Amino acid sequence: MTNRIPLIVDTTDGNKIKELPAGDNLDLTSSAITNATSITTTGTLTAAQVNVNGTNLAAIATTGNYDDLDNTPLLFSGDYQDLTNKPSIPVRTFELFDVLNVPAVQGDVLQWNALNTQWEPTSLAAQVDISEKNLNELQNVIISGDVENKFLKFYAGAWRAANVTYAEVQNTPTSLSDFINDAGFITNATDSQQLTYDGSTLSISNGNSVTLDNINANITTTSIQSTSGNIIITADQNVFINSATGGYVDILNLRGDLRGSVYADDSTILIDGVQGIIPGGNVEGEITANLFGNVSTQTNIGGEIMVDSFNGFIRTHFLEQVGATDGQALVWNDANTRWQPGDVVQTLGLTGTDLSISGGNTVDLSGIVGDTVGNFSFANSIIDTDDSSEITITPAVRIQSDLEVDNSLTVNNDLLVNGNIVTQSTDAPEVFSETEIFLTATTRVEVTQSPFKLASFTDAQRDALTAENGDMIYNTTNNRPEMYVNGAWKIVDTSPIV
Repeated sequence: MTNRIPLIVDTTDGNKIKELPAGDNLDLTSSAITNATSITTTGTLTAAQVNVNGTNLAAIATTGNYDDLDNTPLLFSGDYQDLTNKPSIPVRTFELFDVLNVPAVQGDVLQWNALNTQWEPTSLAAQVDISEKNLNELQNVIISGDVENKFLKFYAGAWRAANVTYAEVQNTPTSLSDFINDAGFITNATDSQQLTYDGSTLSISNGNSVTLDNINANITTTSIQSTSGNIIITADQNVFINSATGGYVDILNLRGDLRGSVYADDSTILIDGVQGIIPGGNVEGEITANLFGNVSTQTNIGGEIMVDSFNGFIRTHFLEQVGATDGQALVWNDANTRWQPGDVVQTLGLTGTDLSISGGNTVDLSGIVGDTVGNFSFANSIIDTDDSSEITITPAVRIQSDLEVDNSLTVNNDLLVNGNIVTQSTDAPEVFSETEIFLTATTRVEVTQSPFKLASFTDAQRDALTAENGDMIYNTTNNRPEMYVNGAWKIVDTSPIV
């Protein structure tokens, strides 16, 4: 259909017939347009009323207001009870279609029966048999390497076999007094104790006492010794000393009377209580003593040893009886054939490979020192200290052969390796840290001969992680790799390889 412009009579221009000019209106006052197939307008259609097939259009057709509608339905009140044809809502579990309708007893739980595809009441097992289970079957437990005498410790998102350091132990004692004295170690109350004997009872200060009535002890291989205190025997009691095995009696700083005589046919010591001497002719072995007491001063009568309680000496004709000063030692004098006190000043010197001491011998070190100063070899392959304490080496140490460490190796600074790090363990080695591990390379970090396996986590374990952008895991709940991207976990494409 062709669009045409209507002709009009222009009464202002001599009633000429013209086409309707653009922008002019067609005035149809008291007239109408009839039998029009359609009316198309690009502007506004204004009419007093619009009649369609003899029926005027309702106001709602132009206002769009719900209130202009006629015969509207009643609005819903919002109350569920006002609804009709409502469904039946179950009020008990067995009314659900997938729950078996059988009576339950106290303590039952709903258990899914895959064969019947429904939930069924059943008793909850009070005990679970785990005798055939292993600890490392748990998802968050990783057991590898040597686990002997180790504990389960949680770090790096899993329970692992590890040692417990002393620093991790809580409420550790900070002083010796915090320990229980179950071994009887010396305390302030027991230090500097004194042992006394009052006739029948042996007692120790700040301690207990023992009754020694009718006790006869024969000491053959044991010694009574005091390194810092005194051994005091009081009252009028006898002390029997018998060196029956050919040894010697060593008495230092003896105070009191020294009395005695020969005891037994095989005695090796005789004490003359009348003369106050120990006759040398009856002495077998060695006697070392300083005797201070009430024995009368005597001359050397027919023997080699005499007790001089006045001057506090044991005299022999080979000992020069002169006063000594602090630090002096007995020095043999060939001219007088006597031992006499003298100063001993010796000097240690090294000439070439000869180690010598003044007034003494010389040791040739050529067989035990190296070719040059600073080099040395060990005849024994073990280096140790008397108390097995640590050995500190101050300068750098170069080892020109293999170094084998039987226990742990602790490095307090950087570990520099010019070659490869190779493990020969039959078990799977593990590198672990209490915090993070950084692998840094100038170009890239590359796994060359095996797949790279991600750590496995369930949905719950993944959500409990403190994740950072770039973290990757394998999700065992959904069986897929996942990556933490822009603050959220995202699925890594799992489409099959074509």
